[in-house]
Amino acid sequence: MHKWRAAGAAACVLFTLAVLTARWRHAETGPVALPVIFSHRGRVGPDSSACFSETDLHAALGAGVRAFDLDLFRSADGGLWVGHPVELRQSLGLRGGVWDATGAQLSGACAARRACANTRSCGLLSVDALLSLATALVPNVTLALDLKGSERPHFKPALASLHASIVRMGLERSVWLWVESTELA
Repeated sequence: MHKWRAAGAAACVLFTLAVLTARWRHAETGPVALPVIFSHRGRVGPDSSACFSETDLHAALGAGVRAFDLDLFRSADGGLWVGHPVELRQSLGLRGGVWDATGAQLSGACAARRACANTRSCGLLSVDALLSLATALVPNVTLALDLKGSERPHFKPALASLHASIVRMGLERSVWLWVESTELA
């Protein structure tokens, strides 16, 4: 039985390698792109911080990452920021949630946690800054953005505003929005 399990695993690995290395063709459209592999939260290395910054984005790009699955949240002052709310709260030791702090407070806390004076490069990355960076990286980068906090007030207007920004910047083919329900979509 163990021999069959090993053979099955080997067959799965070989099939996966064949799929990943094959140049598929569709009769009508020509070559088909291989599946995109997303970096969850843009992590590079085991010591990655919960605070995703411009420096982290460039490190991931340098490591060859071209697709990112990033969480977003709205701060108390209405700004949209990159980061997972629960992970940031735990990492920064916040008593309340990230929704109760301003963007400047959060970015400063992230920079301080990294012992870095430059909050622009190593503080928390704003969504505005992320989208500006994305315009320079298109078509080589894909972003899947998951706006957290659907139960919070102002979620739908924030989502609509984010969508409008993506369209206004011409990023609708490179930036995807994830929501947790059909109703929100």
